[in-house]
Amino acid sequence: MSERGSIIYLEGVVVDYDGFKANPGYEEFLRQLGGKPDAPAAAGGQLAYYINAYNALAIHAILAGYSPVTRSGRSRFFRTAKFRLAGEDVTLEQVVANLRKRD
Repeated sequence: MSERGSIIYLEGVVVDYDGFKANPGYEEFLRQLGGKPDAPAAAGGQLAYYINAYNALAIHAILAGYSPVTRSGRSRFFRTAKFRLAGEDVTLEQVVANLRKRD
Protein backbone atom coordinates (compact mmCIF):
# COMPACT_ATOMS: atom_id res chain seq x y z
CA MET A 1 0.00 0.00 0.00
CA SER A 2 1.25 3.49 -0.77
CA GLU A 3 -0.26 6.93 -0.39
CA ARG A 4 0.16 9.91 -2.70
CA GLY A 5 -1.83 12.95 -1.62
CA SER A 6 -5.36 11.82 -0.92
CA ILE A 7 -5.25 8.84 -3.27
CA ILE A 8 -4.41 5.46 -1.76
CA TYR A 9 -3.07 2.65 -3.94
CA LEU A 10 -3.67 -0.87 -2.66
CA GLU A 11 -2.61 -3.72 -4.92
CA GLY A 12 -3.90 -2.04 -8.06
CA VAL A 13 -6.96 -0.47 -6.41
CA VAL A 14 -7.16 3.31 -6.41
CA VAL A 15 -9.53 5.32 -4.18
CA ASP A 16 -9.84 9.00 -5.06
CA TYR A 17 -10.86 10.45 -1.70
CA ASP A 18 -10.66 14.03 -2.98
CA GLY A 19 -13.08 13.03 -5.73
CA PHE A 20 -15.61 11.79 -3.17
CA LYS A 21 -15.16 14.91 -1.05
CA ALA A 22 -15.64 17.22 -4.06
CA ASN A 23 -18.74 15.45 -5.37
CA PRO A 24 -21.90 17.17 -4.05
CA GLY A 25 -23.88 14.01 -4.76
CA TYR A 26 -21.83 12.10 -2.21
CA GLU A 27 -23.15 14.08 0.78
CA GLU A 28 -26.68 13.67 -0.57
CA PHE A 29 -26.10 9.92 -0.92
CA LEU A 30 -24.98 9.75 2.74
CA ARG A 31 -28.07 11.73 3.78
CA GLN A 32 -30.30 9.32 1.89
CA LEU A 33 -28.58 6.31 3.49
CA GLY A 34 -29.37 7.79 6.91
CA GLY A 35 -33.08 8.04 6.20
CA LYS A 36 -35.59 5.23 6.28
CA PRO A 37 -35.90 3.40 2.93
CA ASP A 38 -39.19 3.94 1.09
CA ALA A 39 -39.97 0.27 0.56
CA PRO A 40 -38.18 -2.99 1.29
CA ALA A 41 -36.08 -4.02 -1.68
CA ALA A 42 -35.88 -7.52 -3.09
CA ALA A 43 -33.14 -9.72 -1.59
CA GLY A 44 -30.56 -8.78 -4.25
CA GLY A 45 -31.39 -5.10 -3.80
CA GLN A 46 -30.93 -5.35 -0.04
CA LEU A 47 -27.54 -6.99 -0.48
CA ALA A 48 -26.43 -4.22 -2.86
CA TYR A 49 -27.81 -1.60 -0.43
CA TYR A 50 -25.74 -2.90 2.49
CA ILE A 51 -22.58 -3.34 0.39
CA ASN A 52 -22.90 0.23 -0.89
CA ALA A 53 -23.72 1.50 2.60
CA TYR A 54 -20.66 -0.18 4.14
CA ASN A 55 -18.34 1.25 1.49
CA ALA A 56 -19.85 4.75 1.67
CA LEU A 57 -19.73 4.85 5.48
CA ALA A 58 -16.15 3.58 5.59
CA ILE A 59 -15.11 6.23 3.07
CA HIS A 60 -17.03 8.87 5.05
CA ALA A 61 -15.12 7.87 8.19
CA ILE A 62 -11.78 8.15 6.39
CA LEU A 63 -12.70 11.58 5.00
CA ALA A 64 -13.70 12.68 8.52
CA GLY A 65 -10.27 11.65 9.82
CA TYR A 66 -11.30 8.43 11.57
CA SER A 67 -8.69 6.13 10.15
CA PRO A 68 -7.00 4.33 13.05
CA VAL A 69 -3.44 3.21 12.38
CA THR A 70 -3.18 0.24 14.72
CA ARG A 71 -4.94 -3.08 14.33
CA SER A 72 -6.62 -2.74 17.73
CA GLY A 73 -7.69 0.82 16.85
CA ARG A 74 -9.28 -0.38 13.61
CA SER A 75 -11.03 -3.22 15.42
CA ARG A 76 -12.39 -0.86 18.08
CA PHE A 77 -13.51 1.61 15.40
CA PHE A 78 -15.29 -1.17 13.46
CA ARG A 79 -17.19 -2.21 16.62
CA THR A 80 -17.94 1.17 18.19
CA ALA A 81 -18.13 4.06 15.69
CA LYS A 82 -21.78 4.84 14.93
CA PHE A 83 -23.24 5.88 11.59
CA ARG A 84 -26.80 6.73 10.57
CA LEU A 85 -28.23 4.05 8.26
CA ALA A 86 -31.88 3.43 7.38
CA GLY A 87 -33.06 5.56 10.30
CA GLU A 88 -30.89 3.82 12.90
CA ASP A 89 -27.45 4.34 14.43
CA VAL A 90 -25.29 1.35 13.49
CA THR A 91 -21.65 0.28 13.54
CA LEU A 92 -19.77 -1.09 10.54
CA GLU A 93 -19.78 -4.43 12.37
CA GLN A 94 -23.60 -4.36 12.33
CA VAL A 95 -23.64 -3.54 8.62
CA VAL A 96 -21.43 -6.58 7.96
CA ALA A 97 -23.77 -8.74 10.09
CA ASN A 98 -26.67 -7.58 7.88
CA LEU A 99 -24.63 -8.50 4.80
CA ARG A 100 -23.99 -11.99 6.14
CA LYS A 101 -27.71 -12.52 6.82
CA ARG A 102 -28.54 -11.61 3.24
CA ASP A 103 -25.74 -13.57 1.58
